[in-house]
Amino acid sequence: MIFKIVKWVGKGKAKAARFKAVRELISTVIHERGISTKSGDNSAYHKQGNLHMYSSENMRKREALKVHPDIERCIERMWIDLKKDREGNLSKEVYIDMLLILYGIMIPDGNVQQARATAEVRL
Repeated sequence: MIFKIVKWVGKGKAKAARFKAVRELISTVIHERGISTKSGDNSAYHKQGNLHMYSSENMRKREALKVHPDIERCIERMWIDLKKDREGNLSKEVYIDMLLILYGIMIPDGNVQQARATAEVRL
């Protein structure tokens, strides 16, 4: 039992260290790339950020969502519904369409044409 507790505490410390490293990386990227963290800023979406989203509590919540049964079911359902080739791969066009659907859900007032152009250049 003691071994399990020590192992669990060790995992907790490793996760805390990983969260801290992510927060530091995000802070560095925000500083180096001139990303705005001010509320109400009209900067382009990719130039906006919110450091509070990287608190230990919020990062733990995101970690938990990765293995949440409802989230896994939704992702699996989406994957099943996507058109794939014989090897089970998505075409670039299908992948971009999927990204734009998610983009529209997450950023309803975003510029879909600009997002498509960006996706087509980067993929």
